[in-house]
Amino acid sequence: MTWKQDNSIQGNGAQPYSVDGTATNSTTAATPVCWDGKKEVLLQSPATTCEAMFPTAMRPVYLATSLAMAGGSRRMVQAELAKTAMPSMPAALALDGPNPVFNSYNSNNSQILGDDASGTPCPPAGNKPGIRVYDVAAVATVTTALFRPNNYKGTPPGNVPNPPPSVVNIGPTGVAPNAPGTSGNLNQLATVSGLVDLVNTVTQTADNVVPSNVMPAAGLGTTANPLITVVQGDFTLSGHNAVVGAGILLVEGTFTISGSPEFDGMILVIGQGIYDGNGDAVMGGQTLVANIATGVSGQTPGPPTVDLSGGGGQGGTYYDSCKANLGNDRIPYQILATREILY
Repeated sequence: MTWKQDNSIQGNGAQPYSVDGTATNSTTAATPVCWDGKKEVLLQSPATTCEAMFPTAMRPVYLATSLAMAGGSRRMVQAELAKTAMPSMPAALALDGPNPVFNSYNSNNSQILGDDASGTPCPPAGNKPGIRVYDVAAVATVTTALFRPNNYKGTPPGNVPNPPPSVVNIGPTGVAPNAPGTSGNLNQLATVSGLVDLVNTVTQTADNVVPSNVMPAAGLGTTANPLITVVQGDFTLSGHNAVVGAGILLVEGTFTISGSPEFDGMILVIGQGIYDGNGDAVMGGQTLVANIATGVSGQTPGPPTVDLSGGGGQGGTYYDSCKANLGNDRIPYQILATREILY
């Protein structure tokens, strides 16, 4: 098992095959190869791992070579294997679409924090904004609605010279990425097709796919055993001062919080794009809300709805790079290509 290198495979006419079409004497001849979910690409400097690639975290392509011998005959087969990485969400809470409907926490203690809460960050490293929105108008909508603006912090800190809150436009007209190796804007998640691709990737690799308002028999996972769960409809997450799930949770209908549960990982509310939370729930990782069902204009998502009002505790959304990555390890390897090697 080896990490695939560029020009390491023979193409037609027994000539080395280059992933990006460069000549065989190119300086990229020994460059490692990564998988972006749709195609193979070369590892780009200064990143030293595929996971740190910008703009989207990728995964290495491995060459698995197997030799079988029996009864005097032999056969060697080689396969290219890779995982599809979940894209890093660009904020602790991302509202993916123009004209959002937003209601703030009305608790004095509830927060949304974008700076990484993990003591040892997981790649791609880098702090995030507290809240990401799709355009300039959405910045004003969300900022105006905040009950305690100082409770919404992150990187960048917000509108200078009066930060916080950290409410940042990183949609198609927004700020440039923070740094190489980090996802500072929406990239493919800015489009309806990109969001549909994400829903399909999560669904195809899910541990559990359930209909509206059904809790999987296996639960929603733990930090020791995270699960990928898809709810193809509405879903209510309930509990009282306890971790009730970990991994990836995708809700295609209305996502409602009841009580004071905690979920560690990535929450994706993609479909109807309605998130009805409260001030007592704790989301450790990242949350993205996107409406691809109503109000869509071409490739632009429709208005997302986020209602965080209610509750009086110390809940909130806290970006944690390691918790956000919990579900990635659940995604299995897939075979990209196979070939028989003369031996």
